Amino acid sequence: MAVVKVTRKHQVTLPASVREGIRVGDEVEVLRVGEEILIRPSKKKIAEEGLWGLGQELWQGIEATEYVSSIRHEWEARERKWRNLKRK
Repeated sequence: MAVVKVTRKHQVTLPASVREGIRVGDEVEVLRVGEEILIRPSKKKIAEEGLWGLGQELWQGIEATEYVSSIRHEWEARERKWRNLKRK
């Protein structure tokens, strides 16, 4: 167990021995459980890291800008077709 001081602004510094896996800018959750205060990595971060890179093999060899452009043209063509059908 590590002991830290609370500053005038109610801030604490996490000791190196407990901040493994927490980087500058990461969000943490702070919970009060009875008389204890619990600090843990945000569930959002845990979820993001679990999904990071998931499905990346599906996108190999595909240029994102070209793909989005082709989808946009496809939807514009569908919209034009739909409007022409609506006019008839």
